[in-house]
Amino acid sequence: MAKPCGAAPDALAVVDRLDAAQSREALDALALDYVRRAGFDGYYYIRYDTGVGFSSLDHRPPAWLDHYRREGLLHADPVTLRVCAEVAPFRWEEAFAGRRHDLAWMRRYLVSRDYGLAEGFNVPIHGNGFDRATFCVFGADTRRFQEALRAHRGAIKALAHSFHNAYERLHRSSPPPLTLSPREVECLHWAAEGKTNGEIADILSISANTVNAHMAGAARKLGTATRIQTVVKAIALHLILP
Repeated sequence: MAKPCGAAPDALAVVDRLDAAQSREALDALALDYVRRAGFDGYYYIRYDTGVGFSSLDHRPPAWLDHYRREGLLHADPVTLRVCAEVAPFRWEEAFAGRRHDLAWMRRYLVSRDYGLAEGFNVPIHGNGFDRATFCVFGADTRRFQEALRAHRGAIKALAHSFHNAYERLHRSSPPPLTLSPREVECLHWAAEGKTNGEIADILSISANTVNAHMAGAARKLGTATRIQTVVKAIALHLILP
């Protein structure tokens, strides 16, 4: 639950504490406390790794994330597309501006308000090569969100970059992540959508035997015995989106 605007602690003090954090759990607690005391309802951070997948700390409602996956919104999400293409921070409504003519898409996305996601402000972060990350604050109440953003926009931008640097530091000190090939990720994504191997083969324009091989390879890397176990573990490890 967001607290009244202006109640946030000193941003520089929080940045110092982020720099000293020794775990992702500590980073998460510091960031969540700050954004809620600033008047926002929550935040999410997503780090996209070229050829690997993504990792995240995400406080959006699980029911919304399930809807987002079920409706296939990722592949046409203007927020994600803008994060990957631009470096300037933006509000969600700025990203939606070019999609307002697509009424079917807008109807699917605007139900986000029913899940407490009326407003959002993303700070894109571009690393080496094609690696990308984003830090986003969000809120359910438009007026309160706008007041919080006016009061803390600059601080949120500074927090986002400090959070990312701290996350990167911890990421580099962690054991090498389990990685799947791009094709294994694609096959698991469509398996998570409920597609059969034959349907996945048609979607990706490859043979069913090739899909079987990719699914078997993913299961071997993840140490799983069944298709469902493989999909569930890949989601739990943030190798595919939920």
